[in-house]
Amino acid sequence: RTAIALILLVVCHTPLGAQRQDLEALLPPPAPAPAAVRQATLAGDLPRAAALAAALPAADRPVGLGLLAILRRDAPAAIRLLRPARQPKLLGVAYYLAGQHLLFRDPLTEAIRRDPLDFGPYYYLGRHYDTDGNDAETAAAWFRRALERHPGHARSRSYLGFCLERLGETGVASAAYTATPTLLNSQLGLARLRLAAGQPAEAL
Repeated sequence: RTAIALILLVVCHTPLGAQRQDLEALLPPPAPAPAAVRQATLAGDLPRAAALAAALPAADRPVGLGLLAILRRDAPAAIRLLRPARQPKLLGVAYYLAGQHLLFRDPLTEAIRRDPLDFGPYYYLGRHYDTDGNDAETAAAWFRRALERHPGHARSRSYLGFCLERLGETGVASAAYTATPTLLNSQLGLARLRLAAGQPAEAL
């Protein structure tokens, strides 16, 4: 019954944005995350991921269930599960989801200390300074660090473009948007730049 309830919660409460490209930065590196749960989550098969997570050994279960709680946007459950799980990146994102943006920073800093090559914490810090701090310059620096570690991460590149656009670096911003043409943020950014350049037909 518990597994069925968990599956129903995941199906009913998964946000529209919880697609593969959104999950990539969130998932832990392969070692601490059981492979089957990770693969099912990346594939978007959240009911299967929920069932697998519920069946994990007790030592691994909090990570799998905490990740699924984040995807359900159940921040209190995610925080409760992840505090003892020693997964600072996931815990930081759970705090962010709960609106505890200052508590979010320390776990992300710890995640970088533990694994400086994981691009995810840099990406989330970029999003934080962009959307909460309205600090385009600092956010751009974090997105650049994320891209140094994962040059193919489209969302880091697109949001870097948004920061550069606000900083007046329109040429570089346009290149970042053009490199990520399927993302809504990039499409809107290119439209704004075309309008500013007096090209309404191209903007449309």
